[in-house]
Amino acid sequence: GDYEDAIDHFREALRVRAGTRWGYIGQMGALALAGRPEEALAVGDEGVAVMRSHGPSHFVYAGEALWRLGRLDEARESLAQAAGLNPTRVFARIALALVHADQGEHEAMEQQWQAIRVPLAPLFAAAAEDAGVAAERLWPGTEAEGRPATRGAADRAAIEAVLREALRAIRGNRSSSCLTWFDRAGRMHGS
Repeated sequence: GDYEDAIDHFREALRVRAGTRWGYIGQMGALALAGRPEEALAVGDEGVAVMRSHGPSHFVYAGEALWRLGRLDEARESLAQAAGLNPTRVFARIALALVHADQGEHEAMEQQWQAIRVPLAPLFAAAAEDAGVAAERLWPGTEAEGRPATRGAADRAAIEAVLREALRAIRGNRSSSCLTWFDRAGRMHGS
């Protein structure tokens, strides 16, 4: 969550050794999440030029930078590539689902939700609580306190709210293997 400090550390890593892929990718991610998407894309391009290839995380952070710039078609393509290269990079699918939502592609958003709702259930349960969204709006068939189970489709607005809260909670983590997030109280969780 301290993106400016992270940017400084990634820059220092590149001063020590210019050929450090994570110096570029990490800086790219921190810049994108710090609200500096143009700089993020420039650092990403520099990293690709130096390393002569894209690291798999490159496409996640490029997609998020493009999304923040409103370049939704390019963002969708980059995030889909990230998710396709590594199916366990489930955090990329959160951003991809939200790009679909921003484009009004609600069925595509729901497809991404279906792909990640089970592996990320603990994150989404916490995000729902932090966003004030009742579980039965996300998981039809869930019994709510004192009420019978609901039936039918999940509530699109609830899904979108929970995805946005989940993206806030994961901060800069776009890992394919280390799934961590922070609740509103600042406590770290993982699955």
